[in-house]
Amino acid sequence: MSGKRLAYLALLFLVPACVDTTAPQEDHYGRYTLRRINGVAPPGAVLESAVARLDFLGGTLHLNKDLTFVDSTRMKVTPLKNGGDVQTVVDVAAGLYRISNDTLHLESSRGEKYYMRIQSSGSLVQDLSGVILLYRK
Repeated sequence: MSGKRLAYLALLFLVPACVDTTAPQEDHYGRYTLRRINGVAPPGAVLESAVARLDFLGGTLHLNKDLTFVDSTRMKVTPLKNGGDVQTVVDVAAGLYRISNDTLHLESSRGEKYYMRIQSSGSLVQDLSGVILLYRK
């Protein structure tokens, strides 16, 4: 076998191993629901400061076939000072996503970049500053 042919064959086997997969598998599309916050069903505290506490009440993540997403989280904001009113708000982020190995990379149209790990079960796990969020279909 000539050196050129051997180099060509080596290239055919090596290149696919280095390519980043952007097209998700069929089973990744769909609607994921926030099922656990640090191992407990929502609602759950996500952040607390001297000023307020933030609880996630629920959430959904839609992954579309066209590589767009919509991430919606319902939250309760409880002021801890000055007796303010408790507020329930819905935060919606939308944008583009890509999948690389076991990581779902999301980038919203607001400029937010975050990621979730794809578990072997198909669940998605996000580490939000030490708070572990689990999403399932």
